[in-house]
Amino acid sequence: MDLIKRVWELPFNSEPWRAGYIWFALNVISSLLPLWGTILLLSLFSKDVSLYGMLKNGEFVLYTAAFSGGALYVIRRDIFISRNVSNALLISLLLISSIIFVAITVSSVNDQGGTSHINETFLTLSSVLVFSLSVVFCLFVTVADAAGFGIDIPDALKKDEKKLGSDFDRLLAEAGHKGDGHE
Repeated sequence: MDLIKRVWELPFNSEPWRAGYIWFALNVISSLLPLWGTILLLSLFSKDVSLYGMLKNGEFVLYTAAFSGGALYVIRRDIFISRNVSNALLISLLLISSIIFVAITVSSVNDQGGTSHINETFLTLSSVLVFSLSVVFCLFVTVADAAGFGIDIPDALKKDEKKLGSDFDRLLAEAGHKGDGHE
């Protein structure tokens, strides 16, 4: 996809990537507070903490759904306003399918009596993998949004900008003419 290529070609120390890093810090780290906060709290009280025990039910698919939903809004709002409809549909389909994966996974794990119909190791690994991919994807969406890729300025705003430019040029010419003493 052209958009991913354009984002990847940006220098990693550019302003759009810095916006992505800030997004990462604020959203990912704060959203995972229940996970790392629980580990920290249990460690403070000298309780045994098992990271696998906290992930074995596929909790990361819930985080995936939350990140994907936010990215869908940004994609619809800024990145694919009126063009590249097929790309927007493809990305939306991928994100919606990950959300459906979340729903199926959570309902299978929490089926009657709490019995799991899915291998826990597969569930854990797949939920962490899907979450990792969604974080990378959302980071790219954030960088593309911050770089202004795909934003279409409406024609009315373009006309206003041209009019302001010509008005500014006219005022400069008048100011230059007045400065010559020919008032």
